[in-house]
Formats: sequence, structure tokens, C-alpha cells
Amino acid sequence: MEIINLNTNNQNPEIREMNVLQRMIGIIVNPVETMKSIAEKPTMLFAVILMAAAPALLYFLRASLYGDFMKYIMEMTMASSNSSAQVTPEQMQASIGIYTKLGPVIAGVGGLFGWFVGAAVLFGIMKIFKGQGTFKQYLSITAFASVIMSVYYLLSLALSYVTGTLLLNSSLALLVPDMKGELTYGLLRILDLFYVWHYAVIGIGVAVVSKVSKAKVYPVVAIVFIVSMLIGINSYKYM
Repeated sequence: MEIINLNTNNQNPEIREMNVLQRMIGIIVNPVETMKSIAEKPTMLFAVILMAAAPALLYFLRASLYGDFMKYIMEMTMASSNSSAQVTPEQMQASIGIYTKLGPVIAGVGGLFGWFVGAAVLFGIMKIFKGQGTFKQYLSITAFASVIMSVYYLLSLALSYVTGTLLLNSSLALLVPDMKGELTYGLLRILDLFYVWHYAVIGIGVAVVSKVSKAKVYPVVAIVFIVSMLIGINSYKYM
């Protein structure tokens, strides 16, 4: 049932007022109208908590899979490097133990850090384009857009008990499984349904808040997406 906004102080009475749950659902089924509601009344607390909790929960509950995943990445990275340094099995196991214990914390804190920096970058770029909006609005739209990634992590958690793999792969890399470990595979792995969907919704929110044309907003968000993904390309090659 639609909620009618009776608040006469609302700047735009045509925009539907939504509670937190409606926004979280709306960001998936109707992102344009939801972003308008978020821009009108920016909030973020619950979305931020979910953003940190979802990956942390995955790495905590599936610690053994996370340890195997980090071991695989370390082995592949050393095998592909030209370094002559040798890592003993004891050193490898100690490193994996540290990763396993700190994984949930790193995932949660790292996600929050990336969200804040990403929002700041988009805010700064849009100001260069004479865009509107407060930093709080940019934080809010990106926080709620992250609901999509929270769904990704929770789906990964559920499916990991069936597939035995840590992270869900819904990318173009599925077409070239034999290329795992190569740069091409990493680039295709970046083009994951959830990653692209996440940034597409961010683009919608930035366009709504900034009032800058979509022809300018979408390429900017696409570049931010590519840069942010390339930072972790070494890990994506093995996912």
C-alpha cells in the first residue's frame, strides 16, 4: 500500500516518502523513484550497517573457504611472480590463519572505507561539473546502492554450502574458465552482474542528486567503476 506523504515541509510533495525497508526493496525493483526519495530525505544508517555486516558474515561463517581462497591466491601469485623468495608451509599456514581471523573485520571496515572514498570522489567530480547535492546525499545514495552488493554477499553465503566456493560468479568469466589466472579472465570477472548493477544504480542516484545530465554522469560513474575494479585485478584473476 502506498504511503501518502502529508508533510507540508517536504520540498517536493510529488516524491513518495519511503521507510528504510521500502528503500531497500525499491533500490532493486524501482531504483529511479527510490533514489528520488533518498535524495529528498537522505538517511543511511541501516544501509551502512548492512554494507559492513554482509561480507563480514560471509567471511566469518565460511572461514574455512576464505582460508582456502586466500591460500590459492597466495600460491598462484607466487607461482606467477619472478621472485626467488621462498615461503615455507609454516609461514603460509600462519599467514592464512591471520587472514582467516581478520577477514571479517577487513571485509567490513574495507567496505565502509571504499564506500566513503567512492562517495567523496563522485561528490568532487560532480562539483567540477557544477552539480548539485550535499555530501550527505551522495553518501546516502551510495549506501543504499550497496544493498545490491549486500544481496550478492548473502547469496554467496547461501550458495557456498551447495557449490563449495566462497563467492558467487555471475560474470562473463564463466565463458572462459580455462583462462583463470590470466589478465583477460580478471577483466571479464570484473564484469559481474552484481558489480555492474551496483554501479548502474549509483549512476542513477548521482544523476538524480547532481542534476547533471546522464550523458556526463554515466561515463564518470563507469570510469570510477573500472578504476575501482582494476585496483583489485590481481584477486579477480583467481576468483
